[in-house]
Amino acid sequence: MKNQLRTAALLATLSGILITISYWIIGGTTGVMIGIALAAVTNLFSWYQSDKIALAAYRAQPVSLREAPGLYQMVQRLCDRASLPIPKIYIFPSPAEYRICDGTRSRTCCCCCQRRYFKFITR
Repeated sequence: MKNQLRTAALLATLSGILITISYWIIGGTTGVMIGIALAAVTNLFSWYQSDKIALAAYRAQPVSLREAPGLYQMVQRLCDRASLPIPKIYIFPSPAEYRICDGTRSRTCCCCCQRRYFKFITR
């Protein structure tokens, strides 16, 4: 719940900045209305496409059960404990030790790990 409040506060702040800039550049009520429209489109796009944006930014590739049985077993155990559906699993090429999970709904959730970490799990 705390993360959701932080995200809402961040989006509200960014929306306010966008509306203010639109008011300064365009001016008047028209500028505010255009700013509100741009903020709404930006927020909705990022809400529904956040998983795809994150995966594209990291150049993540999907990995199959056959390629990573250990990784799939680990994710399945975690999901069973939390009573969650199993997400799509991806790997990404990066020198940093980093793992991400993303998605706003059960059908768009995904789990992504760095290639070096992926090789460690499959041993």
